[in-house]
Amino acid sequence: AQCALADRYVQGRGIAVDVAAAYGWYRKAARQYLATAQVALALLDESGLGQGRGDGSGNNEVGVHDRRRDTLRWVEAAESGDSNAKYCLGLMYQNGWSVAQDLSQARYWFEVAAKLEHAKAQTALARLLEAESNYQDALDLHWKIATRDASGQESCAALGKYYLEGCGTPADDFMGLLWTMKAVEMGDAAALDRLTRLATGDDQRITIACIKRAAESGAMDAQYALGKLCESGRIAGQSSELAVGWYQRAANQGHCQAQCALGLQFLDGKGVAKDVSQA
Repeated sequence: AQCALADRYVQGRGIAVDVAAAYGWYRKAARQYLATAQVALALLDESGLGQGRGDGSGNNEVGVHDRRRDTLRWVEAAESGDSNAKYCLGLMYQNGWSVAQDLSQARYWFEVAAKLEHAKAQTALARLLEAESNYQDALDLHWKIATRDASGQESCAALGKYYLEGCGTPADDFMGLLWTMKAVEMGDAAALDRLTRLATGDDQRITIACIKRAAESGAMDAQYALGKLCESGRIAGQSSELAVGWYQRAANQGHCQAQCALGLQFLDGKGVAKDVSQA
């Protein structure tokens, strides 16, 4: 209740904004080992809003320095608390707020909260896994967040990057584009920057990926275009044989340019045995 009241003072919900009052209530809750309040205090301290705040008790020391470093009590409180308390204790260990900094303990508490489907804990754990270059497990976490949490823009952006760069998964430019665009829609600035670079640069991976996905879906214009790309060698590892296959699929749907291109392939024997009658 103390922490919830402090939240309302900070946000101005139902009451005028009063950071001093909020800071005092957060301190009262933090002294009862509520990790959520401890993290809120630390964030106020970092922003400069916590300087010189008191709680009416006459004890006006600044910030984290006046709070207890009783690790056992913090752990006991987190163990008996909800997933958010466990996540907040992970943040405390990660940043050294009221407990000695310990990344292994931070990871443990993030994992505990993540198993309880706490989205922020899953994101924090994914960041730790990325730092260890464990992209496969990070990818799995980002998938959970992005497909479940409507506000998971960081995970959407991460998935876009992973698929574009082939981190923890085979590269898939089209999937990379989809996730990047989803992150852009959510307002992720880094994803917008990545999308802008792809759209304005000389890299045609995204264009080719879209044409390929449309061709695979049966669009005959895209099948013809993909055949032209294969024939020209603009797609790495592609060949005249594959060009013939795409021309054939479009020609069978009545695409006249594909029919002409396929006739030329038979006439010249490119990617297929020379056959004038077929040409």
